[in-house]
Amino acid sequence: MARRLSIVAVLLIGMAVGYLSARGLEPTTAHFLFIPAVGLVGLVIGFVLGGRAAEDTRAGRDRAEQAKAARRGH
Repeated sequence: MARRLSIVAVLLIGMAVGYLSARGLEPTTAHFLFIPAVGLVGLVIGFVLGGRAAEDTRAGRDRAEQAKAARRGH
C-alpha cells in the first residue's frame, strides 16, 4: 500500500511540475530545499510523538500487570 501511495505521489508531483512549467511558473530552488526540510521536521515530530505514545502504552501495560498481580496476591 505504501509503495502504491508513493508512486501516486510521484506522479502527482510530476503532473504539477509539468502544469506549472507549461505556464512559466517553474518551482524555484527554494521549493527543492524548503519542501524536504518541512518533511524532515514532520518526520522528527512524528518520531518524538510516536516514542512518547509508545512509552505511555508500555507504562499502562505495566500498571495493568501490577494491578493484576496485586489482585492475585503475588
